[in-house]
Amino acid sequence: MEYNSKRNKKITGSSRSKSHSNHPKSAEEGKGEYATISANSSSGQNAALQRLHLLQRQGRKEWKGIRSECVGRPGTCTLLNRQRFFPQTDLQKENDRQNKMLHWVFKKLQELDFNRKKNDGARNRTMSPISKTNSSMTTAGANSTATRFGKADGIVFGSTKQPKIPSVKPYQEFVTFKPIKEHQVVSGPLSSYLFSRGFCTDYTELSYKLLKCESRLMRSTLESLGFNYTESHDWNILWISSSTKPYLYDGLNEYQKINHFPASSEITRKDKLCINLLKIQEKFGKDNFHIAPDTYLLPDEFADFYEEYQKMRNSEPRKPLWVIKPNASSQGKGIYLIDDVNEINLDDSCVISKYIPNPLLINGHKFDLRIYVLVTSWDPLRVYVYKEGLTRFASEEFSTSSNKKSRFIHLTNYSLNKKNANWKTNEDSQRDDFGFKWSITALCQHLERIGIDMDLLWSKIYDVIIKSFVLGETPIINSMKRNCSYRTNCFELYGFDILIDSDLKPWLIEINLSPSLSADSPLDFKIKTNLISDTLNLVGLMKFDRKKEKGKHKEDEE
Repeated sequence: MEYNSKRNKKITGSSRSKSHSNHPKSAEEGKGEYATISANSSSGQNAALQRLHLLQRQGRKEWKGIRSECVGRPGTCTLLNRQRFFPQTDLQKENDRQNKMLHWVFKKLQELDFNRKKNDGARNRTMSPISKTNSSMTTAGANSTATRFGKADGIVFGSTKQPKIPSVKPYQEFVTFKPIKEHQVVSGPLSSYLFSRGFCTDYTELSYKLLKCESRLMRSTLESLGFNYTESHDWNILWISSSTKPYLYDGLNEYQKINHFPASSEITRKDKLCINLLKIQEKFGKDNFHIAPDTYLLPDEFADFYEEYQKMRNSEPRKPLWVIKPNASSQGKGIYLIDDVNEINLDDSCVISKYIPNPLLINGHKFDLRIYVLVTSWDPLRVYVYKEGLTRFASEEFSTSSNKKSRFIHLTNYSLNKKNANWKTNEDSQRDDFGFKWSITALCQHLERIGIDMDLLWSKIYDVIIKSFVLGETPIINSMKRNCSYRTNCFELYGFDILIDSDLKPWLIEINLSPSLSADSPLDFKIKTNLISDTLNLVGLMKFDRKKEKGKHKEDEE
């Protein structure tokens, strides 16, 4: 799947329908058919593209969701220009400047006070008793003069008394992260600084802890700035790849960070996502929350599934496909397609979803988007969408008449498709539209060249993301109140998998609790190292005295 960046990329219709030979007169004509983007067709004679333009004009009038042009969108990444992904506002810059200035002033005053005390001590040691008496008399005279001039805010004018420094909380210094280079990637086992024989490391050191993951890029980013690995509970940041247990939140101070919110599985487990989506659809209407394909829990909802299965089978000319997935798996494990109810194994707990038969294709290949979304707070909800991401392709050309057992046609999971003999890897990060894994920027540029309104499309994707968080808002906030001492203890980096159909409607496929941060290609390395550094900068790790904070927490408990 190689493209020339100078070549115009067009869109062509599928050979499935004869209606594609003529221009559609309305957006409804050709609905449900799939369209494929290629590099060799004329847009002036392309019925599928004409239909998409009609859909866009109609969508602009009817859309009532977020307008992405007001808040910016992914696909306009300045990663290659090395500019900041999340620029600070003027107010934030001014606050940072004032805080740094205060920090500098207090530091200088403390140095002056220290030097004065040091000089006074040296002078007192060398002075005779007579000179000490004279000095005391001179100071008393100065104080009497100061009484006549008055006092202001604790500062005595006309005297040698040093001004009283107001009691202000010292400025906390944030750790600033930068994307690592290839030579900074660590290898070998973790080097830990543990408590042994009553000895412990300096409490002012930065420390991190990893659980159930290797995460070499995260480890390399932290260690490049002097973080040390620890096995104790006294870390600055804890990074874990699985769901967290309540004990991990015990005794955290205000500045400790953990990369999962309690109860995040309410939206990342496929069965819980299905239950929460069904509840909110019953409350607000299915049309308002139709963000994912219809899904049923097996074996509990087999009767409801079978009713829908028979209805679709009687109304459609060919057997409809269904996708079966385990409740809590990743990397495409355990996923398979069926078109006959007898193929279902009811002994396993799983979910079954309607297969989307009309995906938007690029050069005949199905694809989905891996969008990275950071949540730094649930109450209030603060969501950041990373300006770059991945477009992942199936490694064989798509066809609805193809064998349902061919996973390389229907599934877009990278872990699965890289095992195909046809797989092509991108070996040059500057060419981000080569092979079967692109950047989101390359995809957006590709679609914009053929007239797709990416602002409208990203508005719809944002709508899906926000509604997905609404599903788990109540249980996650309640769990935060039960388990966490501070609102700032947690953050979460989610991996949203979004599929776009030929009607330019985005569908939520799943939400990943711990999206992969491994780098198997130069493109992966560039995107994910910048993702990690921006994530940690937004989270805000501080340098602090852990010994003092630990003692303060014990006092609060007492």
